[in-house]
Amino acid sequence: MGGNFSSRKDVYVHHFVNPRIQERQEQVMVRMMAVPGENALLSLNGKREMNPFAHLISDKDEGQQAVIMGIYVLFINNETKHDLMMELSGLFNAGGLKNQDVQHIDDSGKLQILCPAGFNKSVEGNDRILYKPRLKDNVIRAYAGLDTALLKEQSITLNEKDDSESIVLEMAHPMVHFIITNTELLKPESSDVVKRERFLEIRPEFFNKARQYYADTIHNDMHVTRFEDTKLACAPPRDVLDDIQNKKDPSAMPNVTVMLQINYLIVTPGEPKMRHQEIKL
Repeated sequence: MGGNFSSRKDVYVHHFVNPRIQERQEQVMVRMMAVPGENALLSLNGKREMNPFAHLISDKDEGQQAVIMGIYVLFINNETKHDLMMELSGLFNAGGLKNQDVQHIDDSGKLQILCPAGFNKSVEGNDRILYKPRLKDNVIRAYAGLDTALLKEQSITLNEKDDSESIVLEMAHPMVHFIITNTELLKPESSDVVKRERFLEIRPEFFNKARQYYADTIHNDMHVTRFEDTKLACAPPRDVLDDIQNKKDPSAMPNVTVMLQINYLIVTPGEPKMRHQEIKL
């Protein structure tokens, strides 16, 4: 990626502190009840909506976020005589429908859980899968929490000893990893990316090209969330409400119980830093 020459330049080197990533798996049981006079199932605390994932994110660390790697249904017990559809919405801020013919949860941030009439057993095989992201697991693990470094960081700086613009990144910077990993697709010219011992010098035009490619292929499907708007609700068919209309004993009211499993990453971001340094380029 370029030859060697000897000069010293006063530059600002952008140093990125990698976020702390913890991979977790959580199982959550949700239970809702049909109640006379209500047109929606109620949670145990009498609410029409509940948030099964609210406890997964620290309310003390405002910078902490999650990236979902999969949601599964492990067990269903539907005590009613009718099929029910639960809706889990607000999982993340979705980017909108990309393909009108093929809808994906990545485009809406919501999914549905079918609870068949009288079903009371574990869910097996592929029927367990409620949501898998478009992005592959290894891509999510590699780039979760790196949006600041790859998209938001102001990395273009001026060398003080000449009039040319340059971007100087340490080899450990996420953008360096992204460029090297995607060299065949980005097709840099020899002058676009020049390796200088512990640093990479990048032409601004190519840097912007790489940044846009990251946005189009990864960022738009990397859905970070704090589950603040997540809601689980169920509006049963009229037949369910008619069945319980004359029941008075709360213990006789039919329940729907679902065991969910969520696989996710907890992302605690690092802080991008910029330091002034005279280096030999």
